[in-house]
Amino acid sequence: MNLKKDLGVDLQLLSNREKTTLVDALREQYVLAELLEQLDLARSSYFYHRSPMRVADKYAEVRRTVAEIFEDNHRS
Repeated sequence: MNLKKDLGVDLQLLSNREKTTLVDALREQYVLAELLEQLDLARSSYFYHRSPMRVADKYAEVRRTVAEIFEDNHRS
């Protein structure tokens, strides 16, 4: 039986926002400093990209209403 190794993700191709999402997903299992070092992500960049991700979308209800109106009018 011959198993191919999965190529995985090229960390160089990830944006800082994507790296921030990855760090948040792994933060409970690993130390923040180690994650940032492995991903080559500056601490300041991590917190910069993390800040807007934690704030609720103040236009979420408006977006839902507009989408409903759009669908109710046969997508026009």
